[in-house]
Amino acid sequence: MKKLFRKIAVLLAAALFQSAAWGAAITVLSMNDIHSALFPAETKISRGSETVKEMAGGAAKMLTALERERAAAPGMTLSLAAGDYTEGALLRSFNGDPEILALNRMGWDVSAIGNHEFDRGMTGFFKMLEMLKFPLISSNLVFRDPTLNAAVRQNFTKTLADGTKVGVFALMTPELDYCSSITRTGDVQAQQDVVEIAREQVRRLREDGCCAVIALTHMGFENDTLLASRVSGINAVVGGHSHTTVTETVFVKNPDGMDVPVVQTGSYGRYLGRLVLTVEGGVTRKDGTKWSLIDLNADVPEEPNLASLLARYAEQFEKELGKSIAVSLDPWDVGKEYVRRNESRVGSFFADALRWKTGTDLAFVNSGSIRGAEVYPAGNISYKTLYTIMPFVNFLTRTEMTGAQLKEFLENSASCLHVDGDGYDGSMRASTGGFLQVSGVRVTFDRSAQPALIDNGGVLRTPGERVKKVEIDRGGVYEPLDPAAVYSVTLYQWTADGGDKFYTAANLPKIDTYVTNTDVIAEYMRHFDGPFRLPPLGRMIFKN
Repeated sequence: MKKLFRKIAVLLAAALFQSAAWGAAITVLSMNDIHSALFPAETKISRGSETVKEMAGGAAKMLTALERERAAAPGMTLSLAAGDYTEGALLRSFNGDPEILALNRMGWDVSAIGNHEFDRGMTGFFKMLEMLKFPLISSNLVFRDPTLNAAVRQNFTKTLADGTKVGVFALMTPELDYCSSITRTGDVQAQQDVVEIAREQVRRLREDGCCAVIALTHMGFENDTLLASRVSGINAVVGGHSHTTVTETVFVKNPDGMDVPVVQTGSYGRYLGRLVLTVEGGVTRKDGTKWSLIDLNADVPEEPNLASLLARYAEQFEKELGKSIAVSLDPWDVGKEYVRRNESRVGSFFADALRWKTGTDLAFVNSGSIRGAEVYPAGNISYKTLYTIMPFVNFLTRTEMTGAQLKEFLENSASCLHVDGDGYDGSMRASTGGFLQVSGVRVTFDRSAQPALIDNGGVLRTPGERVKKVEIDRGGVYEPLDPAAVYSVTLYQWTADGGDKFYTAANLPKIDTYVTNTDVIAEYMRHFDGPFRLPPLGRMIFKN
């Protein structure tokens, strides 16, 4: 009888192995870049021919969707989170507690690490590592603390109900230096050669018996597609960092000709991602693989227990938003007519914050990003103040310009200075919101001179002649612009991508940091460690 049972067990194991090795349909559930957006938000949603406003997104809706998907494919789901869970005012108010609570309730299998996991320094990262009930992994982060190198594993495996063993490895953006200050302390570094690291991880996981290997990344959609195209043996890339909303299945050919799905859910907890990944003999089967986004709209109810727990934080959070971040000794004039026509001390302060954060030579802020119709008196500045003045989320982008390109870039800004009765075609000008507030430079303008004329396709039709002099700030000493020199520059992503007809910036290589303007400016205000003053005027000189 014992021999019979042993024989049956061997046959069952063989059958299970054959099933796993030759065919498995895995349901991969994913999320990335929620950035502390735990509560539903009013969102415009298409319903047939109409656009309606609904409360969408949020952690409690996501938990409902996760539970539904797990129930639909019992034992065959893999839940992956691609990083950037905390950010901004909610993180500052509660030290990450509600985010950790929500993440644990969702029950992810494993997570990559995002750059914002270091927003509270190593203390905040240690807290998250200790309190999360699922592992954080990274294959290319190296920590100064050897205990962290042991605690943050390089990869993860899970055996599904049919015996399929799935391996996951994780990669942080090699551009971590530009989107987090944590690397400046030397506590953590991101290794750069992600292709070679990925190849090594694939080799290890295949040797460990994994039938499917997934790259879980936080380095942006473009880098994800490059990774898929250069590394053999990856069955899927599940990513984050660039906030790309992938609405249909995107396949990339790997070096062996295999079709690799590359997916991402957008940001701020708006969608849950679902990838049905079919693998046969270690190869992704394209006809059995499909990606979709689960819309967390009004049709998806909030999971009541989590919703109740988070409601307590939401009530307190409204009070926290009104609390002072720092004290300004100067009033803040953010009136539209003033900011879009003149040098603004508030605009200069915001541009200084960008340059302070990124360490670039120069920084520019488009005046259209500064909203308001009043002068805020000197005194307390809160997150509520910042959100009112800057209602749009703007990410910081780094680029480089030669002196000649910088001069042309500033002519674009000067073209935004519309002078009544100047006779120039308004359709060939950028909007007044494109006028730039500056840091690290002094510019002399002649508003009576020829403005740059740029068509609506972003093509320069007539060069501008309004920028008469450009000087670079070198520690308080201004030096003449060198047309051949290369200057590092920080812009908002809007401007860097060619918004307001900034064609010069649109055509430059750039690094997107995915760090938001409000958080950077709040951090900059705090760093004064006491009341602060706005910078004096003197960065712009107007001849006419």
